[in-house]
Amino acid sequence: MDFAAGLLAGLLTVLLAGLLVDFVVLPGFAAGRPDRGAERDEDEPVDGRGAGGLDAGGTC
Repeated sequence: MDFAAGLLAGLLTVLLAGLLVDFVVLPGFAAGRPDRGAERDEDEPVDGRGAGGLDAGGTC
């Protein structure tokens, strides 16, 4: 009987952890962190040195 109780407790723990991730953690990431790479154009400067940085003929 101890095995069955332990198995049931383990399954419930995994189920509750999955529900917590699905309904609390992931929506928080979706609301607070939009996909940062989706809106950036490839020609937009990332580090302030121009589109290609030093490889595109920039100076130090």
